[in-house]
Amino acid sequence: MANNTQDFVNEITPVTSEVLFEEYNRRPEEYSRIYNVMNSGRNFEVDSQIEGLGSMPEKAEGTAVTFDSAKEGYQTTYNHTSYGMGFRITKEMRQDDLSDKIMKLPKLLGTSAHQTVETTSADLFNNGFSTVTGGDSKALFVTDHPSKYGLTNLSNTLAVQADLSATSLKDALIQFEDTNDARGLPLLQNAQTLVVPNASRWTAQELLKSRQKPGSADNDFNPLSEADLSWMVYHYLTDTDAWFLIGDTHFLKFYWRQKLAFDSTVDWETEDAKFKATMRYSSGHSDWRGTFGVSGA
Repeated sequence: MANNTQDFVNEITPVTSEVLFEEYNRRPEEYSRIYNVMNSGRNFEVDSQIEGLGSMPEKAEGTAVTFDSAKEGYQTTYNHTSYGMGFRITKEMRQDDLSDKIMKLPKLLGTSAHQTVETTSADLFNNGFSTVTGGDSKALFVTDHPSKYGLTNLSNTLAVQADLSATSLKDALIQFEDTNDARGLPLLQNAQTLVVPNASRWTAQELLKSRQKPGSADNDFNPLSEADLSWMVYHYLTDTDAWFLIGDTHFLKFYWRQKLAFDSTVDWETEDAKFKATMRYSSGHSDWRGTFGVSGA
């Protein structure tokens, strides 16, 4: 055993760091399958979309080209939030060599860090029908997104909320593909991933993998099986009947300002060994297009 606390900290820090990061990385990331993940070198990030040009008008022979102007879309600011937690190994714990108890602490801290990233990232979906998070002063999933060109009632949710089923999924896919841009032109966006809570995993499998219509005694073909749509369970969704579509192009963004870092020191007054983990990041959406959410019936 180390003769003093500083020697103890120097000896145990590499081991505790390895245990922490091993536990942090043990569970697969889910947020990175949802968001576009980027690094940031600033204290905040500002993002806005450029809302498109209209259709080309006819040009008569010898006449000038008509010039249109694209407007800057609604602005979103990503303010990076710091997170941190630590633990102490007391002088008495060190003297009594409670190694089993000591090594549980960095493991628990790694679990805490992993869960924090995932749960805070999932807030955008868990509160996506009620909490204003967009630059257009709307929640993410509503029926009345505005446009700076005067369009209103642009929607990325069903007019009547419904649990996940063959009918509701088909309706959502049709509406998703029929979404227009800010000038009213078809985006022709494609849904790529169906995102469901764990309670809906079996429904998602039946809908997307059954060759015949699910829940039907008939032998009719199930067109959803060829919808070229993958699916995933998002374990951090709190609503057991909400479900979502993510497009092949979307504007969900996650910025790492500082990835998980581990540090240690000695408290001179108590002779405790102190260990801490910190991280800093932000997440949100710059545009609602490319996403679709249904809160369930």
